[in-house]
Amino acid sequence: MITTVLTNSAGDGGHDMKRHSGRKRMVAGLAVGVAILAAAAAHADPLDSADFTSLGANPFTATGTYTVDTAATPPVLTKPDSSTINGQVSGGIAVFTFDSISIAAGMTVAGIRNVGSRPLALLSDSDFSLAAGAIIDVSGGNGSDGTRRGACLDGGNGGNAGPGGGGGGGGAKIDDAPPRTCLGTPGSGGVGFENGNSGSAEVDLVVGGDGGSVEMGGGGHGGFSAGGGAFGGNGGKSLAGVAGGTAYGDLAVLLEGGSGGGGGTGGGGGGGGALELGASGDISLAGNVIATGGSGGSNRGGGAAGGAILVHGTSATLSGSLNASGGAGIAFSGGGGGGRVLILTGSGALDAGSLAANVNVSGGTAGPPFGEPGQAGVKELGQLATPASMIGDLTDTVNGLSGVPSGVKRSLVAKLNAALAALDAGDAATACSNLKAFINATNAQKRKKLTAAQADALITQATAIRTALGCS
Repeated sequence: MITTVLTNSAGDGGHDMKRHSGRKRMVAGLAVGVAILAAAAAHADPLDSADFTSLGANPFTATGTYTVDTAATPPVLTKPDSSTINGQVSGGIAVFTFDSISIAAGMTVAGIRNVGSRPLALLSDSDFSLAAGAIIDVSGGNGSDGTRRGACLDGGNGGNAGPGGGGGGGGAKIDDAPPRTCLGTPGSGGVGFENGNSGSAEVDLVVGGDGGSVEMGGGGHGGFSAGGGAFGGNGGKSLAGVAGGTAYGDLAVLLEGGSGGGGGTGGGGGGGGALELGASGDISLAGNVIATGGSGGSNRGGGAAGGAILVHGTSATLSGSLNASGGAGIAFSGGGGGGRVLILTGSGALDAGSLAANVNVSGGTAGPPFGEPGQAGVKELGQLATPASMIGDLTDTVNGLSGVPSGVKRSLVAKLNAALAALDAGDAATACSNLKAFINATNAQKRKKLTAAQADALITQATAIRTALGCS
């Protein structure tokens, strides 16, 4: 299989996963710029509409705003006429599946920014289209400004996150000098999948709250000035050295959002949400998909990280925009890191030029003077796994076995080549038989010419291909 990957990455962090149940996937390793990677592992299994009962015909039939409450159980899509459709939760994701999806100009689908929000998936059993002038918005909210009250200052509240993101940290308060004619009130943390922390209530302690971390270490730290939140790229640090969050995640493994910015005296921005758009047919995006991180509030709020946009279909056409950029840090504070965008197709062509021109994962700007901007996030193209590409991967695995005689390898590869030839001829039944013969031959060599671990690994891969083919 040939997999095309284009990425603009600040680097990934290896942090502990949190509450989502991850859907295991495989993609090729990343490289800077545009690379063609031969015989690379494929992305295994984004959500498949066939695994869910359709909720009926395309629901997007009238202009106006459609809201999605992903925190509800079951999640709820509310139409402009106030009628509702209930989705379902799968693997920690709010899933809505329809016979087809066509979102026309003048329509907006907006994820609600609330406590306990989940990532959102919109799936089509056929084609998916987002027309020019249509919007899907899972962005995070901006932090609010600190408010002067006589000789005191009340900290601004953190911005609320988009579905699946982390809330911004609450702003720091400033108290009057003795004899204390007034005491400031710290700002509250913004809400989301992970809530931001409130600013400190301790007298004379001017410290904003940390942003909500979707993964450990992702939220920007709070202070008198603040660091930016992270996801695909690191969050920027403040002029005073207050740290931004550390990059994490991989959309090939887990759908999750961006982390919140830290609170200064203004609240930190809310992290961009997490969105999956999938079709069993073709997907065309001429409108705008927004998963941006929120900007910090005035003064000194840290910017939040951009969120996640995962797109998959037989083919993908992108003439609109996918924006998962980080939010701006305000005056002395750091900007949010850029988010992550992954576009996967099957047999359809991959257009790296569209990815470069129409996808934005830039880091958030830093507030002058001298805060640090957030680092750029990650944008990439990949190819969905097919039975043929999976056979190719298994062939590479056999050829790469250590300590196995070449004759054994040739015998096993011959059976895989026969299965691939049968697939090319449209004969799935014969391909299934060839794969069964491969499994039998592997079992025969177990603890002989193959170690038990080698044999088990080969059988697991071959069984997965038979499952994908629907073999009996």
